[in-house]
Amino acid sequence: MSRLPVAVMLRLRVSETHEIDLAQTHDVSAQGIFFHTSARIEPGQHVDAVLVFPEELTSMAEPAFVSCRGTVLRVNEEVSSGKRGVAMEVNSYDFSSSASALLEGSGCWSEKSFHASKHKAGQS
Repeated sequence: MSRLPVAVMLRLRVSETHEIDLAQTHDVSAQGIFFHTSARIEPGQHVDAVLVFPEELTSMAEPAFVSCRGTVLRVNEEVSSGKRGVAMEVNSYDFSSSASALLEGSGCWSEKSFHASKHKAGQS
């Protein structure tokens, strides 16, 4: 299966924690995602994640959210800027309009927090 070089923000939560971390995707396929993050992630951990596609990529009035769940296959230490490269096998994707509900309980999906996290991830 082909991987698409897609660099978008990814919000993730390792199933054993309640912390929300930010990451940047490197590439995406139907079976997996490779991303860079400073989060502490280990092989075998389960991850809930939401890909955030900006308006510029979707031609929509607001960002599009695609949630997914998967398992970490490998972690490459210090790939770039002190971040780790993480390969995650995706078990399921949710393209529905309620995809952002995956992490909604944290209160992180407000318009204000989205733009703050975009800024934190180095996007404009």
